[in-house]
Amino acid sequence: MKFFRKQFLLLSLILTFLFSSQAFASENANYDLIALVFRIYQTTSMDVVSGEKVHDTVEKLSNKELSLIDFLYDAFDSPDYLAKKTSKRQYILDVYQAVFNEAPSSEEIESFVKNISAYSREFALKETLIGTKLYDLCVTYDIHMVKDMDHPLMQYAKEVLEQLDWDLKAAFEWSHTDIYYEWPYSPGSNDSHLEFYGRFGFENGYGNCYVMSSVFCWLARMKGITIYTVEGYVPLAGGSLAEHGWCEAIIDDKIYVFDSSWSRHGNDGFMIQYKQKGTYVYTDYKRVY
Repeated sequence: MKFFRKQFLLLSLILTFLFSSQAFASENANYDLIALVFRIYQTTSMDVVSGEKVHDTVEKLSNKELSLIDFLYDAFDSPDYLAKKTSKRQYILDVYQAVFNEAPSSEEIESFVKNISAYSREFALKETLIGTKLYDLCVTYDIHMVKDMDHPLMQYAKEVLEQLDWDLKAAFEWSHTDIYYEWPYSPGSNDSHLEFYGRFGFENGYGNCYVMSSVFCWLARMKGITIYTVEGYVPLAGGSLAEHGWCEAIIDDKIYVFDSSWSRHGNDGFMIQYKQKGTYVYTDYKRVY
């Protein structure tokens, strides 16, 4: 009975909001999107959800100023929701109920619990949730699943991820196995390194460390990860330094390194940290985006 009372209250709030607000009076109003935003706020907030708050969020999503995954993660990372101290399983149950209005499969629950135990809540959420189902929902609502989703290289990334069942670790492996090592020609002085090397890798299937890191950067961005390409130096066996490229991601306020080229040599370059034992000593580096 509690479940039905909760659903009835939600429906009442939505209907009250729809018929009282001038913001959604037009015939083009996306009522399913409004209901989605209501469910997310209702699940994560301890206060009554205001129509103005929902309107502002729907407008940002519709104008593509805000991606769904950023809104979703911020809502479930809010003080109100964190104060509930939900278990790992309840967290992912709440997310799926809010987004899809249904429970996740047992496989999705296990994937989330496994990833949150090994990595972090943000990584586990994006790895479990972002896939074809969420992508199709965002296309239906005409909103962005992740930032810059319409960028041509994000579409390349989507095509690869669909082949890999949207698995980020598989995408990382793809970036240094399907992209075989060969030195490409260099970008022009005005070219964005991330775009030049990324496009080169997706279209040609080969490249050096800069290509591999740029390709993975686009793949990870399509998974909602805040990630950048980095260029710097690493030591060689003889003591000199070599130019090198890798990725740097920010996940749950921590910096992680993803080094495709390092893994190409049989090492573990997936989600490592600077100064971690058994990895490169990275020096004189900077983000090149």
